[in-house]
Amino acid sequence: MTRPRFDAEPVERVRRQIVSRLRREAQDTGSVASRTLLRTIFPDHAYGRPTTGTPESVARIAVEDLRAFAAQRLGRDTLVIGAVGDIAPEALGPLVDQAFGSLSAASAPFAIPEVAPATDGGVTVVRMAVPQTEIQFAQAGLKRDHPDFYAATVLNQIVGGAFTSRLYQEVRERRGLVYSVYSSLAPLDRAGLILGGAATENARARETVEVIRGEWRRLQAEGPSAAELEDAKLFLTDSFPLRFTSSGRIAAILVGMQLDDLGIDYLDKRNALIEAVTLADVRRLAGSVLAPDRLTFVAVGQPEGLGAAP
Repeated sequence: MTRPRFDAEPVERVRRQIVSRLRREAQDTGSVASRTLLRTIFPDHAYGRPTTGTPESVARIAVEDLRAFAAQRLGRDTLVIGAVGDIAPEALGPLVDQAFGSLSAASAPFAIPEVAPATDGGVTVVRMAVPQTEIQFAQAGLKRDHPDFYAATVLNQIVGGAFTSRLYQEVRERRGLVYSVYSSLAPLDRAGLILGGAATENARARETVEVIRGEWRRLQAEGPSAAELEDAKLFLTDSFPLRFTSSGRIAAILVGMQLDDLGIDYLDKRNALIEAVTLADVRRLAGSVLAPDRLTFVAVGQPEGLGAAP
């Protein structure tokens, strides 16, 4: 980071590796669905562009571009560090200074504008000659600093976060449409999303989309039950320690805490914040946040009963 050389041979080797991966991803239904979904809901924003680029854009990057980017963007003011191990702060500090002290004090400022996801409730189809249809869907959600974020975490657990969730029970267990189905929160810096996905037979793609949207609508109208609330909170609190199974994972969590400005006491108070979520909270949020008519789908494969590719 402090003295990047960008020699020609390794640059070209890494370029070939990235382009090769991008070409493989272009044949992977999950990757195609994810890229298409983000491009659909963020058509004129950085979030709609693939972070790893395209074969064409990667080919255009010159060594001079890499050097300029490193000089402009790598600075101590934006550096975030998470350290885990048997080391005292007074011993760690000099090591950090030694490793990163030669970075510029300040990096060049840049801004990504706020954006509202363009979720219109439509279904975009990408035709690929594969035996199953990959389905991904999204609607607007909450950002990480929203006061209802922990209630949204519990609500998502009820919607599609576990084997006991509404989507899993209805779409997989009762109807046998998919092997797995899920939803998750995606709190980006400039937008919040609720994402989800499933894979099904081409012949049952339309039914799968309809059942997911219908379950979304039912939960919006009725809200979760008290039993669902307690099951979700128990899972979220009991499974929390499983995130800390290695030094690397713990260090990543410490970095994330700083990026999200959660405070040094977050690990101590997180489960209490989940426990504090009430039935009234998740029912209110289900009614105000879940938007079945704006749930936007992408289907990749040969889905029967869904529209043709644009």
